[in-house]
Parts: sequence; C-alpha cells; structure tokens
Amino acid sequence: HAYHLNGMLDECEWTFVGCNNNKTDIVSINVYRDYKVRNEDDDSKDGGSIDNIRLGDALPLELEVLTSLDTLKVERFHLVGRIPHVVYKLPFLRTLDLSHNRLSGTIESEISTLTNLRNIFLDDNDLYGALPEELFELHHLETLSLARNVFRGSIPPRVGELSDLRVLSLADNYFMGSIPLQLYNATSLRLLRLSSNELTGKVSPMMGNLIMLESLWLDGNQLTSSIPSEVGVLKHLKSLYLMKNSLSSSVPTEVGRLTNLVRFDFQFNQMSGPIPADVCDLHVNTTFMLYCDRGTECNCCEACR
Repeated sequence: HAYHLNGMLDECEWTFVGCNNNKTDIVSINVYRDYKVRNEDDDSKDGGSIDNIRLGDALPLELEVLTSLDTLKVERFHLVGRIPHVVYKLPFLRTLDLSHNRLSGTIESEISTLTNLRNIFLDDNDLYGALPEELFELHHLETLSLARNVFRGSIPPRVGELSDLRVLSLADNYFMGSIPLQLYNATSLRLLRLSSNELTGKVSPMMGNLIMLESLWLDGNQLTSSIPSEVGVLKHLKSLYLMKNSLSSSVPTEVGRLTNLVRFDFQFNQMSGPIPADVCDLHVNTTFMLYCDRGTECNCCEACR
C-alpha cells in the first residue's frame, strides 16, 4: 500500500485504517493529530504518535491508488493550501472530513466528480469565496457542514435540490441576502444552522415545509418581520434559536404546539407582547427553557434580554 507508518507493516491492523473483509483494500482512513496508534495484539507498547505519518501539511498524492476508499477523515492536522486535488480522484468516496485544519482557497468545481459523496465536513478552515454550483449536483448528499470559514455571497437556491440532505451547517461565515425559498424544498433536513452570517429579509412561512426539522439556528443575522405561525407544524423541533436579529411582533401561539421543544431563544430582537399561555405550558416538559426578548411580557422565562 502507499500509506506508510514508521515501524508498522500491515496497514489493516492500524487503528485508524479500515479494510474490506478480505483485507485486500483500504476503505477508510480516520486520523487526527495526537491520536495514538495501537496494535491490539501487542500489549507491550502504546504505539507511535500519529505524527509518525509522513503527511506534513498536505495529503500524499499516493492516496489516489486507494480507489476503494469510501471514508477519508483527516482532522486537526494543520493541513494548509487548497483542498488537495488527490481527493477528487477517489471515485467511491462517501464521507470527506477535512475539518479543523488550515485549508484555504475555494471549493473547486471538481467536487462534482465525487458522485457518491454523502457527507462533507470542512468546518473550521479558512476556505473562502462563493459555493460552486457543482456542489449541488451531488444529489446523494446527506450532510453539508461548512461552518466557521470565510465563505461569502448568497446561499445558492440549488441547495433545495438536495432531497436527501439532513444536515446543513453554514454558520459563522459571511453569507448575505435572504434565505432562498428553494431551501425549504429540502424536506429531509433535521438540522439547519445558518447562525452568525449577514442574512436579511423575512423568515418565510415556507419554513413549515421542513416537517422533519429537529434543530433550527438562525441567530446572529439581520432577519426582520415576525416569526411565522407555520413554525407550529414542525412537531419534531427540539431547538429554536432566533436571538440577535431584528425580529418584531409577538410570539405566535402556534409555538405552543411544539411539544418536543426543549429550548427556545429569541433574545436581543425587537419583539413585544405577552408570551402565549400555550408556550409557557411547555414547561410541563421539565427540560424546556425559554429565553425571551426584553420587550415581551413573560412570567415563565429563564431570562429576557
């Protein structure tokens, strides 16, 4: 095989490598800095530090010979430069995780060659630019996690074409403009996190299309108008974060229908009026926590700011 560790010979015995049943092909690599390698049959040693891998600050080009690889996770390894082109030569890749590195540059159009991709994790890097249209040609995507980078521009409407998408995290970037209405066509979403961007406009009533949603984070933007009453149909919703926007009006009574809700935070907005009794009644769920805007009238809130 092309992937080398000092002093170890059988790659399929490495802790961070997974092979097929016949042990003829490496199908997964899961490695991160300071992870310890251990041979389970050798109790006399703790194994070598992951620093023994000959990676440096880039992925080795020899990775392209691992044509059966379906999982590539290289976290916290201080990788620098662009997303390595060798990644685009792994045709069966299903999970790509290069989070917590120092990658920069854009996501290139070659990403569309990875037609089997299900999960992309590129959080905590220095990637920038607009999201390429080719990214949304990966119709099997279930997770797209790009938080804490320097992406700019608008959220592409084509995100709504990803019918299998369960997790969309674009938090802590510089996306601007309104949330595209097409996004609400991604009805498999469980988690939608758009926090800490520069998003403007209204929260659309079409939010009610996301009937599988469990966690919604829209905090730290410049959203205006009111909370749509359609949020009340999101019966699986557990977390609703709307703080630090410019939302106005009152809390819709329909929020009281969200019997699975455990956290509702809309502090630091411009809202007013009393909190509906049905919302306060959610405290029957002893884990429910409510944080309200200081302009509202609330007798059941943990805090109002």
